[in-house]
Amino acid sequence: MGGRDIQESPVGLSVDQFAKAVISAGLCSTDEIKTYWNSLPADQRPKDAAAFARALIDREKLTQFQATELLSGSTTPLVLGDYVLLAKIGAGGMGQVFKARHRHMKRQAAIKLLPPALTKDEAAVKRFQREVEAAAKLSHPNIVQTYDAGVQRGVWYLVMEHVEGRDLAGVVASDGPLPIPQAIDCIRQAAQGLAFAHDNGVVHRDIKPANLLLDKKGTVKILDMGLARLDDANQDGLTESGQVMGTVDYMAPEQAFDVHTVDARADIYSLGCTLYRLLTARNMYDAESLVQKLMAHQNKPIPPLAVHRPDVPKSLAAIYERMVAKKPEDRYQTMAEVEAALATLNKPVSATSNISPEPDSKLGSFLQSFSGKKTDSSAATAAQATLPKTQPLATAGVSPTISIHSAQVTTDPISDRSIQVARQLPPQRPRGPWWRNRVALIAAGLGGLLFLALGVWVILKDNDGNKITKVRVPEGRAPATQTVREDSKPQPPLAKAPFTAPQAKQHQLAWAKHLGTQVETNNSVGAKMVLIPPGEFLMGSTDEQVAAAQKMAEAIKAGEGTFDRILKSERPQHRRIVTKPFRMGATEVTVKQFRQFVAATKYVTEAEKYGFGSSSSFVLDGSIPDIDRGRSWRELDYPVADNLPAIQISWNDGVAYCQWLSQQESATVRLPTEAEWEFACRAGSTTQFSFGDDLRLLDKFGWYNENCKGVNPVAMKPPNAFGLHDMHGNLREWCQDVFDDNSYSRNALGDFPESANGSARVIRGGDWNYDAARTRSAFRSRYPPSARYGSNGFRVVQELNLSQTTQR
Repeated sequence: MGGRDIQESPVGLSVDQFAKAVISAGLCSTDEIKTYWNSLPADQRPKDAAAFARALIDREKLTQFQATELLSGSTTPLVLGDYVLLAKIGAGGMGQVFKARHRHMKRQAAIKLLPPALTKDEAAVKRFQREVEAAAKLSHPNIVQTYDAGVQRGVWYLVMEHVEGRDLAGVVASDGPLPIPQAIDCIRQAAQGLAFAHDNGVVHRDIKPANLLLDKKGTVKILDMGLARLDDANQDGLTESGQVMGTVDYMAPEQAFDVHTVDARADIYSLGCTLYRLLTARNMYDAESLVQKLMAHQNKPIPPLAVHRPDVPKSLAAIYERMVAKKPEDRYQTMAEVEAALATLNKPVSATSNISPEPDSKLGSFLQSFSGKKTDSSAATAAQATLPKTQPLATAGVSPTISIHSAQVTTDPISDRSIQVARQLPPQRPRGPWWRNRVALIAAGLGGLLFLALGVWVILKDNDGNKITKVRVPEGRAPATQTVREDSKPQPPLAKAPFTAPQAKQHQLAWAKHLGTQVETNNSVGAKMVLIPPGEFLMGSTDEQVAAAQKMAEAIKAGEGTFDRILKSERPQHRRIVTKPFRMGATEVTVKQFRQFVAATKYVTEAEKYGFGSSSSFVLDGSIPDIDRGRSWRELDYPVADNLPAIQISWNDGVAYCQWLSQQESATVRLPTEAEWEFACRAGSTTQFSFGDDLRLLDKFGWYNENCKGVNPVAMKPPNAFGLHDMHGNLREWCQDVFDDNSYSRNALGDFPESANGSARVIRGGDWNYDAARTRSAFRSRYPPSARYGSNGFRVVQELNLSQTTQR
């Protein structure tokens, strides 16, 4: 399907020329091309190179990247040894990076190519060879593995492990500041990898969030050894005296002064700057030019973490401040010491203090040499007394990697100092963190930290910085303060997917015991409610799962709408955290339960008011079409039994029911958020369905258009691992969230409902009237909140008044 994006060859290749290019690149043999061409009827053969490329993509003979490269006349080699380049995944100062696959082992890899323009630069080639030498020494779980290296047709390349994940710069840009335990874990893992590198004589010299990759299992891997310096006496010829290499926002003062003085302690400084970024989503110093940033790292006091993260404990603040001490001798002397210090952290208990080391004067003198200007010491002192201004979270882009030479003629217009930008990535549009840039105030109370986003959320955290609960504050209302009792017991661990059905039960039992309740209870209308533990999972589908779902939809001859929803709304798969335990209905709300609500409130559903569909143009004045009359939860084309789910329920009807039930239960009852719904549906699984990937098992667990002719009584099929029935089919179920096709691209982390432009609401789970592909755990659909179709129902969530909290 991606072949549809292929355009005409910009260099005017004919079909024959394109075929020869494919063969010459080593992507297909002559026999393969001839066999395919001859298999086509004469009137169906491609008429131009682009059409031929699209055909080969559809037959999985080429990737879109390969076709585009060949059509453009690119000289980039697409086969290197036994590796076939599949797609471009990045670029850096020392080369482009491609996703590749080994021809025989079928193993995916990342391949870095030294740009052809640099192959004439002897220093660049030597630096690339040095990277190969450095990488050959390093085999560690926290360092990207190197498989191979070589040169082909004059192109140098390095073959590395391909890691599925995101770099920490992207994580912070999309999710905002990390929770303290996660930030500590990431920095500690990086320290372990760097300690190993240092023990093998390799100093990285460009540690920053963009060079720390977080894979899907939570492992941090160090990227890009391209600036690595080997502790070897034979390095003098690779850099000129006075040259600086690194990234300004993370560069140690001595690294900016002279590259030859750099040792492992420069990496410690850079890792400390990285810790600051992970915790605050800010750089340590703001300035209008690169030189001013360099001078800030030299002269300005260390910015306290407490200014932007008052919840940081003193012990962590002390570690950070020692890591970023101006003088190398004042820092930890080895990365092993850093790792050991981080390992001692247990429970963060209070905020940090400020430590301002004495500044070093070397960089000031070094930078003054460019223009002959002297630094005003009184101004510097005044600057040290000024805290950094507040800046928006996740500022634009990645910091440039720079080289400074005393003989360079390019000048920075602000500082009038010579600067060469050796690597500049295009700025990325900043994406706000999950709280959408709302102002946060912080208050402490009896061993707990209460985060208040005024008029928006109340977030309760325990002594470890973990969220216990988060509730919306109604507009115009004051939040009720909740605190954790000092004698509260440690919480059970999060239910982190994947986990098995027995493990799901163990998580439920552990949280039930912790909260002093049962896994299953009955509410005031007789509905069974099941305890769902807090947890973490991957929401949505991978590219492979989307492709498999489309094949499934094709095999069962699903409608066009199914293909559209699968393609547009399930990616990218991203990590979500359900922050607190809650109860969820074991089944959809039944006719018997809904009848109690109607009897108590005299509520009239929108289906009764306006008839079948989603229009509100018909009122009870006789103008409802006959075909739409008498179709509601009360009256169907077959007998309405108490154990049927309430049908033709609009989102508005479901909200009204929840408001009434909240009063009956003296607790918040609501529709689930989309994240809560999918977490509960998956119940620890990572497959297409909660029971696996085998479509043949759906008959056992769900209702859809091939095994029933109408809505069915609840709980007729076995439950999932959490004890929830009918999550796959029977009725579609409303969620709180406003529907947004692009919401997954924001990589939101929490379990809050999505808000977006428009009014359509998310509805999940598939139903009796549609195909099996729609009953998958990740399938998303949408309807206006007034929609009242014969496949729409709902189940409810009840928030818990956590037993370890008190109101005051």
